[in-house]
Amino acid sequence: MSALRRASPYLVAALTGIVSGVYIFKPLVMKDVEQRNKAPNLPNVTTSDGIPKSRDSPDDKDAAR
Repeated sequence: MSALRRASPYLVAALTGIVSGVYIFKPLVMKDVEQRNKAPNLPNVTTSDGIPKSRDSPDDKDAAR
């Protein structure tokens, strides 16, 4: 019984922290999930159009001539 009495404040504090964290952050998490679901599902790939060309590339040399 003594160990339970010593642990009970920690258990109450942990339970209170978990419940309050869910209560506080659940609306923010749900809002973020909805925004992610609404966003278009684009691939995470960079195309060659978005990459700048180097100054030594043959394309730049032909354009300068």
